[in-house]
Amino acid sequence: MVSAVRTTQPTLRSRIEQQRIREQTQATDAAPRPTSEDAGSNATVRLKPSLESSRIGRERMRKDPGAIFRRDAIESCLPKKPEPTAEAKGTSRAPGEPFQALTTDELNKVVAYADATGDMSRLDEVDNFRQTLTPELQAEYDQQLEALRNDPRIEFQYEDGLPQSAAMEDLALRGTLAATFGNPDLLDRTLDDSANADGKVPFIFHDGPVPIDAYYPGAEAGSTAAGLALPDGGIAIDDGFMRGATARGDNPFVHEFSHLTQRVPQPGQEAESGQRFPGDFPYTDGVEEAFNEPGFQDYLVDRFFGGNRPTDDAGNPVDLVHQGAETWPTLQNLFHQYPEELQQNSPEIYRSMSEYFGYDPLTQTSSAPVQLNGTGSVAQATEALRTNFGDLPTEDGKISTDTLERLLADNDPSIPQDVRAAAAFLLSSPVSRNALDVGAGKGKVDGIISLEDLEGMDEALAGGGNLYDLLGDTAAGRGGRDDHVSEDDLRALLEDPGVPPEVRLQAQVALALRALQQ
Repeated sequence: MVSAVRTTQPTLRSRIEQQRIREQTQATDAAPRPTSEDAGSNATVRLKPSLESSRIGRERMRKDPGAIFRRDAIESCLPKKPEPTAEAKGTSRAPGEPFQALTTDELNKVVAYADATGDMSRLDEVDNFRQTLTPELQAEYDQQLEALRNDPRIEFQYEDGLPQSAAMEDLALRGTLAATFGNPDLLDRTLDDSANADGKVPFIFHDGPVPIDAYYPGAEAGSTAAGLALPDGGIAIDDGFMRGATARGDNPFVHEFSHLTQRVPQPGQEAESGQRFPGDFPYTDGVEEAFNEPGFQDYLVDRFFGGNRPTDDAGNPVDLVHQGAETWPTLQNLFHQYPEELQQNSPEIYRSMSEYFGYDPLTQTSSAPVQLNGTGSVAQATEALRTNFGDLPTEDGKISTDTLERLLADNDPSIPQDVRAAAAFLLSSPVSRNALDVGAGKGKVDGIISLEDLEGMDEALAGGGNLYDLLGDTAAGRGGRDDHVSEDDLRALLEDPGVPPEVRLQAQVALALRALQQ
């Protein structure tokens, strides 16, 4: 069994601020207090100046009015900041440039400095993923990281005897964010899905290897792991392993939190048994096929097993693709922390990951993410499909759900990413698909989108058309454009992940008013 653990409260951000206040108070309390005996030594801090000293002070002020406010005098009364224990390094790098690994001792100095000062920005120099981002995306990353620091769902726990470290907690949050950056919806749904009965997701630090049988009762007695995604949600990690791995640029929480995201279904659906990828990942079949290519399998063996392919109980070599639970976390590790290697060994997998997250770490360029979770908008989808209509694999000049699915399944890299993003959006937002179905303002919903429909919707949006009316008219998938939003339409608006928040709010109000009128 695992030894006792203690829980930290409250959120990380609150504890960082409390720590800063304590340090300032301690430093002030530790500073020598001036007394009347010190009166002749420092005119700016004496408690009971004599008349003579006051006269001298006034004379000095007359000659040099700023004397009493000199920087050295002011700073002498302030608490001292700890001196840096490691030289600050760059926090960004050129596109395609590999991470410069640190030794564990170097990482520990950075961690100690952040713990001593409460300055978590110092961890940027050991944050491999953040260094791949553009300044604009780094700002977005920092904003989302601050939100995680204040997220009450995350609860840090420590095995007895292991000192608490705000810096190590911050590194855990950075790995968590890296695993979902570009898909905030997945991060939020994963935390909700992984929370225990108290609404908490435990992140547990162990002072040594994690005992698997303490969390998985059926596991072999005495078996251990460096990190573990817990069966009911949460993560347990070997503190020492995390330090060494992070120093190499491989934050273990990227991998372990990816296990938790695997369990999250597509919005509105149930999770599948043995689900290998997040429910909103659109390239499952193609990536699994590329993952199973002999050349990529050989690369994984060299990369993670030192060239020695693992075997089953009978001694037969294991095809790594059949270790399905590790497929997604492994690709997450590579894409977010070793993108150069992934692109070199499987351009197809790299492209799929890049399109899913909407970011290419090697070129440091952003684009519309391709996700089956309602990410996107009717306007974006309309523009992408209308502009590229002549190149789409349409059926007699018509777009159906089969057309949209083929756009995602086709490995042709020449298909524009905004077209794939439009296909994923419409496949995950029936309400938006229905609205485009009657974009031309005639006929009923029949599962077919024409160029005329796209042009009609484009014209309606450009003319300031009310999005609530455009989406609500056929939200339930019945009828045509008749300016009538039924109760079924309103409920469809509330259930669809692609409906904008302001339209969803209008639907909630409309339903509430109808309930009052009944």
